[in-house]
Formats: sequence, structure tokens, C-alpha cells
Amino acid sequence: MQQASFAKIGHGEFPYSAERIPRDNGETMTHAAMKAQTLREQNSSLVLRTIAQSAEPPSRAAVAARTGLTKATVSRLVEDLMSRHIIRELEPTYASAGRPSLPLALTQLAYLSIGIEININYIAIVVLDLSGARVLSTVTRTSNRNSEPATVFAAVQKLLDQWEKPAGAHVICVSLCLPGLVDEHTNHLLTAPNLGWTDLAPLDYLSIPFPEAQFCVLNEADASAFASLYTSPGRATKNHTFLYLSGEVGIGSAIMINGSIFKGKHGWAGEIGHICIDPTGPQCTCGANGCLEQYLGQDALLRRAHIPLGETIETFIERFLAGDDDVRAALDTASVSLGRGIANVFNLLDLDLVILGGNLGLLLPHFEHILHAELKYRTLSSRWNTISVIADEHGVLASATGACFAAFEHFFRNPYASMTAS
Repeated sequence: MQQASFAKIGHGEFPYSAERIPRDNGETMTHAAMKAQTLREQNSSLVLRTIAQSAEPPSRAAVAARTGLTKATVSRLVEDLMSRHIIRELEPTYASAGRPSLPLALTQLAYLSIGIEININYIAIVVLDLSGARVLSTVTRTSNRNSEPATVFAAVQKLLDQWEKPAGAHVICVSLCLPGLVDEHTNHLLTAPNLGWTDLAPLDYLSIPFPEAQFCVLNEADASAFASLYTSPGRATKNHTFLYLSGEVGIGSAIMINGSIFKGKHGWAGEIGHICIDPTGPQCTCGANGCLEQYLGQDALLRRAHIPLGETIETFIERFLAGDDDVRAALDTASVSLGRGIANVFNLLDLDLVILGGNLGLLLPHFEHILHAELKYRTLSSRWNTISVIADEHGVLASATGACFAAFEHFFRNPYASMTAS
């Protein structure tokens, strides 16, 4: 099974240039041949992105005009991409004069990406095709807290084995999203405190039933951020730079800068859930005291509101709307703590947008006034800049969906690297 690392995935960037092509070192491929292949990969990526990003399916002539490539080059690249079933021609359109135009679109059900998330309260699986169509989405509600990895992965294996891949489809990647620190280069989980897992290799428990697919392990918040970056494979939203926060029992986060996840030296950047809010505060599962998670995580909210830990966040919200004083006090404390944590990140990194997912997205309508007040008070740039807080609309499918988008972004960089000619 091949390994994949999406640590350098970005939006709208082309990582290849003549200056970065390795010099001829005596290997079978000469420098000139490598340069020609790299140029082909770059131009194919450019054509593919142009088709994906177009509001309406473009013709070859429109692609040439938008990319600056010659019509002959575009025609040659289009024929190659069509032969591999990456793009397809639609029915011709007729203008008042001249030859009919053949619009181009991404092929459906030919190339698929699978995203899997294991979280504390559920397992989610999403399958997207290259056109953005959702081929499969399923959520299994289950308690995975302090669980045996073999039991949880057996449930994932069953879901994968039960799904029937469309005939002729090629799975480019299976991405596993976990709520903890991961090493994307070795596809290992280092630690997921709320699952109770440490030093775990998922492929010791999981057999990927698609031999053509790459496999990668992602942090769940990093993956979720890609669901807010794209509306469909290759088509970005207007939000390219933001802080993403996901909230369940733990608090995950990702930092998106110009369409690329900021990873830090070891790939562990974004652990805002363990920013210290109060050094004398309650002990966290990470071993420290007063982490943001202990004020904002689901367990912390229920505990402070004197609600049994087995209840859901929906119960918490119902009691808040009913006027429960303990719930209101817990939510007020959480919103102030969240504002302090976000403001620290904003002041350090010069950000002005935060996207809230999971429980935080559900809670936002009930604490946004206090949160905005705290952000305005503590964020230095708020005097000159507008701070925005929005909710992620993907719900529990955010991480699995974002993982699919991340894999397709890797595919768009070089559509020939992770597929075989059909």
C-alpha cells in the first residue's frame, strides 16, 4: 500500500517550475525529459483546475483563453485527460454562427475519494467522485471513548467491505481522520487522549479493499478545514485563510493560510484545545491544567451544567432555551474562554475569520454575542478590521468530506501520479 502525505496541499498553487526540476544525475530520465514531463503535468493540472473552477462547463477554446495555453496544447491535453476518463465532453452547444461547442466537465463515478472519521461518538464515512457528487455518506453512532482499537476498526472494516464500488471506478485515496496528533509521513496516530489511543498504526487493524488506493492518516480538524475551503473538488470558496475549530468532547483546530494548512515543525500545529485558560483550572486529559477543552468540550459543558455525561449537546441546548441557570452559566464561561483562546491565535497569526464545527457550530447562535464581545475586546486588530465567526454547515460529515477534498487537491496537482490509464 502506498503512503500519502498531504502536508503541503494548497489551493491554486502549482508546485513545479523549471527552476525546481532536479538536475540530471545519471538516472534513466534525462533532465530534458524530466522538464518536459513536469511541464506536461503542470499544464494538465492547469487545464483540469480551469474546468473544475468554471461556473459553466467550458469549451476547449474557453480553456485556452483562460489559461493562456495554445488551442493545440489544450486540445492535446484534453484528449489525454479524456482517454483516462478524468474529463468528459457534454452535449454540443450551438451559437448563432460557427461550429458547435463541446463543453467539458469532470467525469462522474470514475475517480473516487473515501474519507473516514473515527470520533468519540460516531464513525462517519463519505465517498465523493471527481465531479463532487456524494456517492456514499453514512454515520454510525457509537461510543468510542477509551475503546479497544481492534473493536472500532472492525466496525470500520465492516462498513468498507459492505460498500460496493461502482464498476470501473478508481479509488485514489482512503483517508482516515482521527481526533489527535498524527504523523502523516508514517500514517501513525501518536495520541488521541479522548479515544484512549496512543502509538497506533491503523493499517495494523485495517485492510483497505481497494488495492489501487493510497492511504493516509489526517488530524480530524485539519481534514474538516478542507470542507470549508472547497465547495467541490478543485473549486474553492471565498475563504482561503481562517482558523477552524471543531468541538466534541475534545477541541480540535486547524490553521488555513492562503489555502494551505499550517502544520508547524512536526505537523502538530493547531492544538488550541490545549491553550491554557487558567493554570489553576481543572486537569485535562493531556495531563496539564486549565486547558480550553476543560471549559468548552462536551464533557466539561455537561459537568458544569450538572447534566449527566451520557446526555447529548442537544439536551444542553434544550435546557439553555428553557432558561436553566446552570446551563447558562456554563455556556457563558465557555464563550468567554473560547474568545480568549481565539484572540490569542488571532493576535499571533493576524487572522480575522474563525469557522466553528461540530458542537461549537450548534452552540454558536446561543453564545455569539458574548464571543464577539470577547474577541473585539482582546483582538488588537479589531479596531481596524472586521472579525467574522461562522458555523461549518457540514455537521458530523465535515472531517470525512474535507478528507475527500484534500485527496482530490493532491490529485489535481498531478492527475497522472495516483491513477492508472483506463
